[in-house]
Amino acid sequence: MLAIEIETCKPASVGELESIHERYGKHPDHPNQLILLVRSGNSQVEATWLIKKWLENQPKPNAELSAELLELLTLSTDWLARLHLLQCIRFLELSQAPISELRPAILALVESPNKLIRAWAFDGLFRLAQLNHPDTAADMAKISVAMEDESPAVRARLRNLMV
Repeated sequence: MLAIEIETCKPASVGELESIHERYGKHPDHPNQLILLVRSGNSQVEATWLIKKWLENQPKPNAELSAELLELLTLSTDWLARLHLLQCIRFLELSQAPISELRPAILALVESPNKLIRAWAFDGLFRLAQLNHPDTAADMAKISVAMEDESPAVRARLRNLMV
């Protein structure tokens, strides 16, 4: 039912997505249905927006669900879906994140020509660095350079992280 509603209003307006969230957001299987939709390659923008909305209104998901959501970043093809997923990282339990797969995906997005993608990719890189993985020093050095050389939008996002 959820997938059909999303498909019928594609491309969905924020109002339509808010309405879908109101109807389905409290259903226990809601995040799993959205994950399946993203994995199918259909309605990725709408499904990732709904995932982000769901996360904004929920306590931090467990490590297993967080890992499933992080995996979507490597599967998404639309820039807006990637942006939504990057914006989701701040809500996730990262202690068991698959850093060896996630870090290269985020590093690739740090090089995006899109300022919003870069800003949120640096946000994700910073949050991964908080886990003190073997490449933390290199990632923090990259973030330090970005604080000096990046566009104002990217620097603003980074300043928000440093407070």
